[in-house]
Amino acid sequence: MKGLNAIWRWFYRQTLRGLLILVPIVVTVMFIVWLARSIEQMLAPLVLLVLPPDIYFPGFALLLFLAAAFVLGIVTRNVLMRKLGDAAEALLTQLPVVGKIYPIVRQLMDLLSGRNREAESGQVVTFQVPGASAAVFGIVLRRGDRQPCEWLPEECDLVYAPMSYQVGGYSLIMPRAQLQPVAMSPGEALQLIVMGGLGSTPSAVPQPSEPPVTAVTENS
Repeated sequence: MKGLNAIWRWFYRQTLRGLLILVPIVVTVMFIVWLARSIEQMLAPLVLLVLPPDIYFPGFALLLFLAAAFVLGIVTRNVLMRKLGDAAEALLTQLPVVGKIYPIVRQLMDLLSGRNREAESGQVVTFQVPGASAAVFGIVLRRGDRQPCEWLPEECDLVYAPMSYQVGGYSLIMPRAQLQPVAMSPGEALQLIVMGGLGSTPSAVPQPSEPPVTAVTENS
């Protein structure tokens, strides 16, 4: 009986070890497949309006989407085409409904890719929690010294503080003197915060300006 229990424990440990390797791979592949299918289902009717059905095959719309992204990436390297793209974006922001959604999606993509076109946004910082010795991570969305307004004083910044293990967070108006810059991209910061420290650990290096504080994430 003891030998049978030992075999079962060994089998359980090896299976669990294999699951810990397979599950992240399967989830990642499932997400990629879901995203590819969603793009294909959305663009397929538009492609069939131009091409005859006998030429179309499953995945054709996705290939066209990737080819368009590749060509667009090359074309926008040209200064003139980049200006035309900026003009098209400015036109989109003037459209009803679309003009409210597009800037938010574009800013989120810029933050995640680390390609912030506005120098005042995207800086990862830590700030101390009032009444506690801990600090939390945040991402500067707007700087008061560059875009001051009635609700954002010149000496303050608008900081987004995400919460762990969920989609949500707080938009805080913080005095700039209380913010400690961190050498980390917004994408790395979001991964670290949202996943509660799980996954690959980014190389965060606080910028020397004030005595360092211990930065922790808020697990909700």
